[in-house]
Amino acid sequence: MRQLAELDRTAAKLARAAEARAKELKAEDAALGVLRAELDTFTQQLKLLQARLHTRELELKTVEQQIARNEDQKLQLKSKADMDRMDGQIAGRRIEASAIESAILESMELAERVEKELNGRRSVLSEREARLGVRREKAATEAAEAAAVLARLPAERADVSNRVSAQVRMAYESARQTAGDHGLSALGGEGFCSACGTRLTPQLQSGARAGKLPPCPGCARLLAAE
Repeated sequence: MRQLAELDRTAAKLARAAEARAKELKAEDAALGVLRAELDTFTQQLKLLQARLHTRELELKTVEQQIARNEDQKLQLKSKADMDRMDGQIAGRRIEASAIESAILESMELAERVEKELNGRRSVLSEREARLGVRREKAATEAAEAAAVLARLPAERADVSNRVSAQVRMAYESARQTAGDHGLSALGGEGFCSACGTRLTPQLQSGARAGKLPPCPGCARLLAAE
C-alpha cells in the first residue's frame, strides 16, 4: 500500500511541478511582453524627438540663410532709415535663431536621456530573454525526464496494485479520488494526520496502529501508522 501511495505521490508531484513551471514561464513571457511594449514606446518617442530635432535644424539653417541675405542687402542700402530697418529685421531673425538653438539643445538633451533609457531597457530585455531561454531549456529537460517517469508509472502501479487485496484497493482508490492525489497518510507521532494536520481521535489512532487503515476525517486518506 505504501508503495502504491508513493507512486501516486510521484505522479502528483510531477504534475504540480509541470503546472508550476508552465505558470512561471507564462508569467515571465508576460513580463517580457510588457518590457517590449515599453521599448516600442521609447523607440517611437526617440524617433519623434529625432524628427523634431531635424526639423528645428532645418529651421535654423533657413533663418541663418535669411540673416546672411539681410546682411548682404544691408550693404546695398544707402539711407540710414533703410539700414536701421534692416538692422531691426536682422536682430529679430537672430532672436528667432537663438530660440531655435535653445529648442534644439533641449531636444538633444531629451533625446539623449530617452536613448540612454532605451539602451538600458534593451540591456535588461536581452538579459531576461537569455535567462528565459535557459529556463525554457531546463524546463524542456525536466519535462522530458518527467515524461519518462510518468510513462513507467502505469505499469509499475498496476503491478503494485495487483498485490493489494481487492477490498483495500477499492478503499484506497476511493480515498485517492476524494483527496485528489494519493490515498494514504501516515499517523503522526502526536496523533495528527501527516497529510492534512487533522487531530485524530484515540479510536482512529488505535485503528491506524492496528493496520485497519481508517479514513482521516479531514482529507479522507487512509491512515497508516509510521
